[in-house]
Amino acid sequence: MVKKNITINDLAIMVQKGFSDIESRMATKAEMNKKFEAMDKQFEVIDRRFGAMDKKFDRIDNRFDFVDKKFEAMDKRFETMDKKFDRIDNRFDFVDKKLARIESVLVTDHRQRIEKLEMAVFNLQNQLEIKRGRQVV
Repeated sequence: MVKKNITINDLAIMVQKGFSDIESRMATKAEMNKKFEAMDKQFEVIDRRFGAMDKKFDRIDNRFDFVDKKFEAMDKRFETMDKKFDRIDNRFDFVDKKLARIESVLVTDHRQRIEKLEMAVFNLQNQLEIKRGRQVV
C-alpha cells in the first residue's frame, strides 16, 4: 500500500464534505421545533395523568386518615372499657375481702358454738354417768 500525500486542499474538501453530510442528516430548525412541540404535548399528557394520579393518591390518603381516626376512636373506647374493667376488678376484690371476713367470722362463730355444744354434751354425759353411778373424767 502506497501512502498518498494529502494536501491542504484535499483536507479542506474532506472537512467540507463531512459538514455537508452532517447538515444533510440534521433536521431543519422548523422540523426540530415540530418535534419539540410534539414532545411538549406528550409531557402535557403525562402531566395531566400525573395530576389525576395525584388526586387519586389524595383520595386514598384521605381514606387512610379516616381509617386512622376510626382506629383512634376504637382505642379510646378500649381504654374506657379497660378503666371500667379495672373498676369492676376493684369492686370484686372489695367484695372478696368482705366475703373472706364474713367467712372468717362465721367459721369462728361456728367453732365456738360447736365447742359449747361439745362441752354441753360432755356435761350431760357426766350427769348421766353420775346418775348411773359412775363418773367419766
